[in-house]
Amino acid sequence: MALPPATLNEPAHTGLRNIRERTVDDYFFGGAANWQQFILDHYDNFYCTYFATRKIRGASDVAKLHPNDLIEMAQKQADLLDRIYPIERLTLLEADITRLTGARISVAEKRVNAGPQAEGTKRWPQLLEKIESDANREKLTGFAVKDIELMRRLRHQGVLHG
Repeated sequence: MALPPATLNEPAHTGLRNIRERTVDDYFFGGAANWQQFILDHYDNFYCTYFATRKIRGASDVAKLHPNDLIEMAQKQADLLDRIYPIERLTLLEADITRLTGARISVAEKRVNAGPQAEGTKRWPQLLEKIESDANREKLTGFAVKDIELMRRLRHQGVLHG
């Protein structure tokens, strides 16, 4: 469902407005410094940054860390958790909450920002196809490299459940 223009102009919808008004390359790699910080906070190895800083917008706190140091820091913080559930396996979270508390919750079938694709469709390849510049495609691919390594380690240790 498309948001009306007045809603899109609200500060809470800056990202949605920008992706509608800009090319994909400009959305991720253009704009003022504050916009670029928004992009780094929300897209550049978000999981490593989140676990390392315990903040949603913590990219600037770890910007100068060597990639291996960031992964190590994130892994140490994630190791403090009993389990981490991948978004595609939230039925495991539902089962654990029921087992631990007796309460039944329903989160696995809820979809927010699902888009028109069939469930389970990977968005990443579609996004990469929309990037015009090879250099920008390479930079965007870099936005997931540390996260992929972190998840591999957590899965190997059994912290990433599922």
